[in-house]
Amino acid sequence: MPVFNIVKSRYSDSNGPEWDETLVYENGHIINSLKNQYPANNKKFCEKCGCPALDNCDKRNQPIRENRIGVASGYIRPAFCHNCGNPFKWTQIKIETAIEIASNAERIDETDKEIIKKPFLK
Repeated sequence: MPVFNIVKSRYSDSNGPEWDETLVYENGHIINSLKNQYPANNKKFCEKCGCPALDNCDKRNQPIRENRIGVASGYIRPAFCHNCGNPFKWTQIKIETAIEIASNAERIDETDKEIIKKPFLK
């Protein structure tokens, strides 16, 4: 059984599990899913595209949550903030792109275009 370093920067939700924070590039590439536990892996910008790193929700300044500390599993990048439900930057980019494609599609009538856009416009 692996031994995990427990760090002071971990946090708990209302049910008690301990979580670390995640560092993700603005475009959605994962940098470090255990930001506080392995800080040597943190980077400020993507070496391939230059996107800045994000570690919290734009709207509420809440950390991007990782799996529970000590749980060995693959990290799945979240699309929306666990605290406020707003999309993260990489999700917002995809939503805006999909809306733009739908808006410019000639074979979709205006009513259907509005139906496509409605859930994402706040």
